[in-house]
Amino acid sequence: MLKTLMMTLVAGSLFFLGACSSQCVDGDCNCVDGETCSFVCTGAACSQNCGAGSDCTASCEVGNCSQQCNTGASCNFSCEGGGCNQNCLASDMCTATCSGGSCIGTIPDI
Repeated sequence: MLKTLMMTLVAGSLFFLGACSSQCVDGDCNCVDGETCSFVCTGAACSQNCGAGSDCTASCEVGNCSQQCNTGASCNFSCEGGGCNQNCLASDMCTATCSGGSCIGTIPDI
């Protein structure tokens, strides 16, 4: 039984070493409306979506990610590899930083 538990813990740990963490499936990360989430994408081309009214932090370490902040959400986006599409148009509580260049940013007029 202990051996089975240890194997399950190891397998679970390996799962979280994938491209994204926290509520992510195949590189698509979705923060449910009203929840608090933190996403870290270490692989290319992740999709990070912060639902309406959520408190969301999303970082993309390799680049080419899509980061979406929905209505009333508080979002903090960072893209380290460049080439990200960072959309803050639906919320005035959104910040987005990009290093590596070639990011497309949509920030509301405040």
